[in-house]
Amino acid sequence: MVHKRIRRMLAVVQWSGLLLLAGCTTVVSCDRTHQLDIQQWTAAPLRVSQQMRLEASPEEIFDYISQADTLPQWMPGLESLSYDHGQSMAAGELAQGSQRTMMFGEQSEIEDIVYFDRPHLIAYQILEGVPVRNHLAIMTVEEREGASYLTWSQYFDVQRTSVGGWLMPLMVRSFVKDAQDNLIKHFGGAAVAGCHGQKAD
Repeated sequence: MVHKRIRRMLAVVQWSGLLLLAGCTTVVSCDRTHQLDIQQWTAAPLRVSQQMRLEASPEEIFDYISQADTLPQWMPGLESLSYDHGQSMAAGELAQGSQRTMMFGEQSEIEDIVYFDRPHLIAYQILEGVPVRNHLAIMTVEEREGASYLTWSQYFDVQRTSVGGWLMPLMVRSFVKDAQDNLIKHFGGAAVAGCHGQKAD
């Protein structure tokens, strides 16, 4: 049985007519982001990358996308979350090694923070709660020409043993697009580039 979160996302994908599959203007693809070596964490393909220009400082944007009290304000379907800093490299503070539990209704998702460089980059891996393998998500904030640019990229392999697994690339693209809309509404700005990577295996 497909859980409630997947059913909601399926409805969004169906309603949108899969328009988000069109119009990729810039492919965001690299083997190293800042000091993060992507190949160290995953060999999975890039499934989606979305870039937006936001009207705020990198510090404001980074804190808004990473802190427990603001994440539910922009991440679709997220009702609450908690951080565990027991393994954090910053002695009880949010940093590499922190773990967070995200609650999407009755569905929980556990993530590890694998890289943290405020206000430039946060990377995390989904450990459980979503039918994907070898996941890595990277969010970078860069300031150039007087503006701030947020890029959110998702790498993962699908789990072929479930319907949700096969559909995850489509659902993640829809999820990221909705999150982008929320962030632009909050800060002001515009979508800059978006693309989908490799299709489902």
